[in-house]
Amino acid sequence: MRPDLLLAYADLVEASQPSIAYCREYGIDFAATVPACGGVFLAEVEPHGRTFEPREGAAIAAWCEALAEDAETVLDVVAWPVEQPAHWWTLSGFAPALGMAHAINGATYSFGGALHLHRTPLAWLQAGCNGAVILDPSVGARWLLDLPAPRIAAEDDAHACEIMRARQALTERQTIVVPQGRRQPDREAA
Repeated sequence: MRPDLLLAYADLVEASQPSIAYCREYGIDFAATVPACGGVFLAEVEPHGRTFEPREGAAIAAWCEALAEDAETVLDVVAWPVEQPAHWWTLSGFAPALGMAHAINGATYSFGGALHLHRTPLAWLQAGCNGAVILDPSVGARWLLDLPAPRIAAEDDAHACEIMRARQALTERQTIVVPQGRRQPDREAA
């Protein structure tokens, strides 16, 4: 874990409590969350744009770890308001997705299987941590392109469009130019 993340993570862990009751209320198998994201916890957090910090007296949020493809290294922490699970923040903005280890596992794609992308961390947890969640559209889209995934399953048509727009934005960012004086004259077709 990166040193800057480690300090913030330590503060968050100190201010948190396990959330077995939250998991029961939202249909999450707590035992499945431990290997996939370290478990689910509750803490008071304050958002700052796309990131958050633990803060006493702030709103209660659920959170879990975003693990690297090795399923051990904590890349980041993801938190979302208990009352608004469609909004989330990360502690450092470093991880592209939740479920990275599942996404690179060849068994995910065996027998014509697809990588199931979930729209929210809560939906991913409710699916038993099967599949993945893109945390940042630009970084996550780049990560998706590097996966061995022959097929990706979105939650619905609108979600599929969101994923496609994020992937297309990668190529739209760059313009390729040829400096003046280095241009080749048009070649006639042979």
